[in-house]
Amino acid sequence: MGGLKTRAIVAAGIPVLLVAFFLTAVGIDERLGRAQSRVTPARLAERFHRGDLKTCLRWTSAIDATDTASAAGSMVAAGLDRFIPEALALAWQWTEEAEAGAHPQPRSAEYQSELLEQLSFIDRFWLRAVGRNRMAELVPVEPSPELAEYARRAAERVPAEKQAKLKTIWRAHPAPLAHPADAHLLDALR
Repeated sequence: MGGLKTRAIVAAGIPVLLVAFFLTAVGIDERLGRAQSRVTPARLAERFHRGDLKTCLRWTSAIDATDTASAAGSMVAAGLDRFIPEALALAWQWTEEAEAGAHPQPRSAEYQSELLEQLSFIDRFWLRAVGRNRMAELVPVEPSPELAEYARRAAERVPAEKQAKLKTIWRAHPAPLAHPADAHLLDALR
């Protein structure tokens, strides 16, 4: 008799679980989109950056156009316009090193944590249990080891005096040289 009762509970539970799965899967993309729109660089900096928020280069939000133009002008005046890819790689490396102490977690872990915070319990469960690949698509990619190797090779190609000038420019204008803000810098250099 107990086995029959267990089978009845399992038989009744399977449709309930299927309906629950279907209801959580329907509209997940829309809910994820809304959650992503609430994950802002300012919120990420506020939540994860240790220290003065104005100095956060990992989650740089608004970059002043004047600062970007000034950085671009300084780079051209220093003769760094011939070394733009190398200069950006070096600036990326310096930025990562500067932010390492202020951010104990990788950028992907910070973004994922904030994104999950914006979702309901059911959606978090769905992503963790079923949508693991989906979560990987949503989270920013960590800088690759190839980029670190490129920065190392860039340091070999850029003359020491040019690196010193670039370091001075980076110290004066770190935000425009931080990734992804460097895209605006490339526009200004054109």
